[in-house]
Formats: sequence, C-alpha cells, structure tokens
Amino acid sequence: MEVTEESTGMMFDFYDPSMESETEALLKDTNVDKELLYDTKMRRGPKVSDKRQDQDEDYYTYKNRRTGEMGQRGETFRKVLVTICLIGVWVAMGLFMEIAGPTLKDFKLRLHTTTESISNAVSGRSVGKFVGVFLGGFFVDKFGSLCNFVLGFALSMAAVTTVCLPWVTSTDVLWFMYLLLGTSLGLINIAGQRIVLAVWLEKSASPMHIVHLGYGVGGFIAPLLVNPFLADLPDDEISSTVSPSTLRYDEMTTVHYENSSSSNVDVVSNIEYAYSIVAIITAGFALIFFLYQIAACRNSFRGSKTDAMEKSKDPDKKEDILLKKRSFLQMINPATCAEGSFCFGFLVLVLLFLRFFFLTGVDREVGTFLYSYAVDQLHFSKDDATYVNTIFWINYAVGRFVAFVVAFWVSVKIILVVETILAVATGVAMVTFALDQPLALWIISGCIGFLLGPMFPTGIAWGDVYIEMTGLAITWTLLGSAFGGLTYLRLGGFAYDKYGPTSFPYIFLGTVIIVAVFDFILTFLGLCKRRITGKSGENKEEMPVSSPDVQVQIEGLDSKKDS
Repeated sequence: MEVTEESTGMMFDFYDPSMESETEALLKDTNVDKELLYDTKMRRGPKVSDKRQDQDEDYYTYKNRRTGEMGQRGETFRKVLVTICLIGVWVAMGLFMEIAGPTLKDFKLRLHTTTESISNAVSGRSVGKFVGVFLGGFFVDKFGSLCNFVLGFALSMAAVTTVCLPWVTSTDVLWFMYLLLGTSLGLINIAGQRIVLAVWLEKSASPMHIVHLGYGVGGFIAPLLVNPFLADLPDDEISSTVSPSTLRYDEMTTVHYENSSSSNVDVVSNIEYAYSIVAIITAGFALIFFLYQIAACRNSFRGSKTDAMEKSKDPDKKEDILLKKRSFLQMINPATCAEGSFCFGFLVLVLLFLRFFFLTGVDREVGTFLYSYAVDQLHFSKDDATYVNTIFWINYAVGRFVAFVVAFWVSVKIILVVETILAVATGVAMVTFALDQPLALWIISGCIGFLLGPMFPTGIAWGDVYIEMTGLAITWTLLGSAFGGLTYLRLGGFAYDKYGPTSFPYIFLGTVIIVAVFDFILTFLGLCKRRITGKSGENKEEMPVSSPDVQVQIEGLDSKKDS
C-alpha cells in the first residue's frame, strides 16, 4: 500500500496539529509498518477519503485474515490439548482394567476359590458396561454439553472402586465391584469417543487411534506396576500340591499353606498398594475433566450465543453442532446416523455390534489369561510371565501408534482389511507353535498385541466413515463389546478349568476368524452404500465456505462491490 503526502492530506476532515510531526516522520520512513501507520492516523480523526477506500478495504481484509489464522491456531491447540487429556484417561482406563489379569492368582488365594469363580466375578464389569453405555448414550445425545462432567464422574467412580477391590471378602462382592467398574468404563468410552469425533470431525481416524493408544500404555504398565506386590508363591505348587484344604487365612494379605514337604509356608500379597496407586492416577484425571466442565459452564454464561454463531461459521469449531440435543425418537432411530436411511443404518449397527462382540471377547480373553497360560502351559516363572504380558501390552500400544500414523495416508477401509487378515495368520501361528515352544510365545504374544490393539479404534473410525457415530451408534458398538467381554470371560474360565490351558490358543484362533468374516461383510456393505441409500459411499459433509480465509475474501469482495 503506497502512501504519499498528497493522499494523506485529503484523508481527514480534522486532526490534532500536535500529531503532525509524528505523522511526517512515519511518512519519510519507507519501511514503516502499515498497521502502525494506520493506527497512528486513526487517532487524528475519521477517514473520509474516497481515493483510499479500496486500499483501506485491503487492509481490513489483511487484518481479518491474520486474526482468523491466529484463531485457527488457538483452536488447533485446544483440540490437541483435549486429545492429550483423553489419552491420559485411556491410560488410566488401561491401568484399572488390565490390573485384573496379573492379580488373578492373588485373588484366587485371597478368596480361597477357583479360577472359574474369579473369572465369573471379573466378568461383572461387562454387565456394568451395559449400564454405562445405556446411561452414557442417553446423556451425550440429550445433554452433549455435559460430556466433560460425565467423564469426571465416571473416573471418580472408577477410582473409588479400584481402591476398594483388594479388600473384598467374597466373590459376590467382587462381582458387584467389577460391575461398578464396568459402568464407569461404559461412561468413559461413550463420552470420550464422542468428544474425539465431535472435535476432529472427518479427521478423527488418527486422533481416535492415538487416544486408544493410551489404553495399551496403561495395559503394559499395569503388570510392571503390580509385579512387586504379587504373592511370591511357587507356581508349580499352586497348580499341583496346594488344594483348598491346605490353605488358611489369618489376615486378608497373608496366605498360609503346606508345601509338598509338609512344612508351613507364609505368603504375603500386597496388591492393595498397586490398586491404590492406580486409583490416585485415575482420580487426577477426574479432577482435570471436572475443571474442563467448570470452564465450559463459565464460558457459556459469558456469551453462549456469540460463541454458537462463530462456531457455526467455522468448520473447525463444529463441536456444539454435533453435540446438539435430540429427541428420544431421533436417538433410537438408526436413520439418524445414516443420512435418513433406516435400512443401511440398521445393517451397519447390527454388524458392528457382532464385530465388537467377538473382537472385545478375544481381547479380554488374551488380556486375562495370557499370564496364566504362560505359567501353566509353558511353565514360565512369575517374572517371565509378567514380561510376556508386558510385551503383549507394549505391542498393543505400538500397534495403535503405528495405525495412528498410517491413518494419515491410508484409508481406514484398507487398514480394517489388512489388520483382520494378519490377525488370522497370527492365530494360526499361535496354535501351530505356541503350544509347547516358549520362544514362540514370546514372539507371538507381541504380534497379537500389535494387531489386536488398533482393531477396536479402526472399527469406530470405519463406522464414522459411513455413518455418523452418534451416542446411539457408539452405545450399540459398546453393547456388543460388553456382551463379548462377559461371554468370553465366563467361557474362558470354564474352558480353562475343564480342558486346561490348551483351550486358550484355540479360542483365540476361532474368534479372530469370525471377526475377519464380519470385517469382510462390512467392507462389502460399505461398497454397496450407494445402491442401498442412493447417496455417496462415505459420510462426508461438503466443506463449508465459511473458514476464516474464505470468509475474509468474501467480505473483501462484498465491500468492493458496495463501493
């Protein structure tokens, strides 16, 4: 923008003579900042020059564009910060959910019972998950602005339940405590995943994987955290010489038994310390999301109408629109999440339900019984079995991170098919080599974790491509996972006691084959979406023309037309 003395003299009706010297000095400086020069002149009076109108409109356009870019950067930072906090929530969830596997034998000794009884008690979390997903699905569709509160409440309930678990005195009470833990799990899954989908919109595939990566991180930390506090009872004596009649308990944490040489042995179990640490971590994240909710309420009091108008113009601020309130009929209608097509929405939801039933079932099976399988079938020591479990969870997290990176360049539809084919191949290797070869279990357990880890978020991201993952849709998929977890923990405990540890790899192979079948059916259904609904194959919205850069350019063109 070129500025001359002649044009400057005609710019204002009146001005303060005391400012003349300052303006002349600025005019002589050829490198003067345009914004500074304009602000200086604004102090001298209103602009009336017709010659400068177009140039001033260019300045307004430039200034508005720069403001829009700064706002966009701030919005991106907010999204990233929320995503990081959600990763932490999933880490905590991995801790309080997967600490059950390494402590299964300790609970068996503390409660003087069998593996099947403990497995049935742990399956209570799947029953609780039913309650959690129903409540969560209702709240996020009806009161979407309370998602942060739902997360904070669910994490608080999980923290209290976790700290109380080691002190239960019967399997019935243990079942009820796991029911509460499962309820919190359902609430966290519904509210957390809904926030991810609402914040990132069509770009949610990679953030969904990185958030779920947190669960794998918590899963591999859990056995390392609890290992120093486990009862140091020789595993061969647990499985062979120790019977219920030889065990007696003076305190909750001390187990007395007679070994094969008829000498008394005292074993101390201190798992309550590990559970307390996990509870403290979980409570910390609960506090963070309570603070988020308080901040959201304060912002709504300051100017909710203005914020709603701005977010409706900016595609990156579309969270409130996606979390809008729906009537009860809209919430339960499959057509709501399938662009009005009841048939397509119903088919996708049913198939996703079945897929997550078997996928979560085998996931819970591996997470719960891998440690026991390593000890009982391949005679691993307590430390080695813990390390195998840790390798599984490390690769579980690594698999989700790799999927997070790959999803930037590869369609989630391709990722779904590749993952399921490799999972079947790993199941075949498990049955072929890991029944009697310890080295094979070390390798294959890592492969299983690497493939099982991303399969859950991949399914959610695939669903979001073809339908809108509303509270109903997420609730339906989590109901399938809850039924699967409940069924497979009971089935796994029964098969383990009746047929021995060799039942574990065969259950794994059969289940991943079933998951592969449903994945291929879903892929075919996605390809047929246009024929079923008469619409495009993906649930993508047209990119609005109200982004900051485009909006600024439109305003500039309109102002020039008016002139």
